[in-house]
Amino acid sequence: MTGNGKCRYNGQIYDDGSEVYVSDFNGIGCGHYNCINGEVKKHSWTKCEPGLSDQYNICDVIFEEGVCCPKYEWSLANYESPQNRSKLRSTI
Repeated sequence: MTGNGKCRYNGQIYDDGSEVYVSDFNGIGCGHYNCINGEVKKHSWTKCEPGLSDQYNICDVIFEEGVCCPKYEWSLANYESPQNRSKLRSTI
């Protein structure tokens, strides 16, 4: 806490109301932390598209710096894995 509604976090000063950081993806989403009345507090939450179902087993999970939710890209290598081939045969 620095006074005048400003916050200090990791050596930087943030104005009241400004975003300070976004927490790491925890499997469900990320918290957005803002400077609020001189304290860093969770301000909002981003819920991400679920990625734990079977439809994502053949996708690569890609994280981008500064972006909460991962992207899922289809991967031929994952699709052709022995584990996925047996799943596909059992559903046909």
